[in-house]
Amino acid sequence: MSADQMVSALMYQEESGGRAALNLDKVIDDLLALLDGYGFGRIDRTIVLRALLACLGEDIYRTDWTKLTDTKRGQLQNRLPKVIKPTMAAMERAAEFLNHIGVYNDRLIPY
Repeated sequence: MSADQMVSALMYQEESGGRAALNLDKVIDDLLALLDGYGFGRIDRTIVLRALLACLGEDIYRTDWTKLTDTKRGQLQNRLPKVIKPTMAAMERAAEFLNHIGVYNDRLIPY
C-alpha cells in the first residue's frame, strides 16, 4: 500500500449520502492527469501527497502516516479540501516552468 493510499484510507469519512467526503486517491489521480499534459504524469504519488501537505504547512518529510492521521485527522479533513486547487495550480506552474526551460518529462528530475 502506498503512502497516499494509507493516508486516504485512514482519513476516510462518508457524507450523509454514503459518498466519500474527500477522496484523496482521486485528488492525486486528477493532479497527475493534469501534470501528464506537461510530461510529469508519472511522478511518484507520494510527491503529490507531500505537495498537498506542504500547502497545509505540514512536515513533508514525515513518514509515519498513521501517526499523522491519528493526531491530525480532523484538521486534515477540514483543511485539505481548501488547498487542493492551490496545490494543483502550483504544481501546474512548476511543470510549465520546467517545460519552458527545456525539461519535458519527469525522467530529467532528480528526486
